[in-house]
Amino acid sequence: MPSFGATIRDILKESTSDSRRALGNMMELGFEIKEGLDLTLKYRYPYLDSLRYLQHQLALHYTEADGTSPFYVGRERLMTTPNGWPIPHDAPFKDVFDFVILALDEGGIFNKWMKDWLDKAKKAGRLEKRRQMMEPHLTPGESTSGKTSEQEGPTALTIVHLQGPLLIWGIGLSVSGIAFTGEYFALYYMNAQ
Repeated sequence: MPSFGATIRDILKESTSDSRRALGNMMELGFEIKEGLDLTLKYRYPYLDSLRYLQHQLALHYTEADGTSPFYVGRERLMTTPNGWPIPHDAPFKDVFDFVILALDEGGIFNKWMKDWLDKAKKAGRLEKRRQMMEPHLTPGESTSGKTSEQEGPTALTIVHLQGPLLIWGIGLSVSGIAFTGEYFALYYMNAQ
């Protein structure tokens, strides 16, 4: 496991479960992901890391030309990792923020973004393996044409795609606020005379 796993190893060593204590005693730290995964292939060691990052690296670097991978990724998580947002407890927008985040999460948009991200990494890994099979004399990332051959297709909306509509909404809100204030003062000035 990478060096940041020292806390996880200590928690496992102090567990009441015999299997978790045994796992904590067997853990070795300090392996970067590429080195750890290469050792996994060579000596059949298990490797622990953040699930999303591990899946991405496997898809990017260890996807064969036919789309398969020599690795098995466990479905269950050894340790859960909670996420948090830095919002004050008494913020007036906290309830709305909780509602929106929960709706996005339960709607599956984060899983969709993650699936798209992994599919893109798998595609890049497959293309790189195929290119290496066709042109073994080239180094990774090098191409004879100088361009990468990525197929275009429909993509899911991301936050980047929504920046334009949000900017237009903000400008429209500002202009309408200025127009409303101008009308209010014009009406007030006309009634004052």
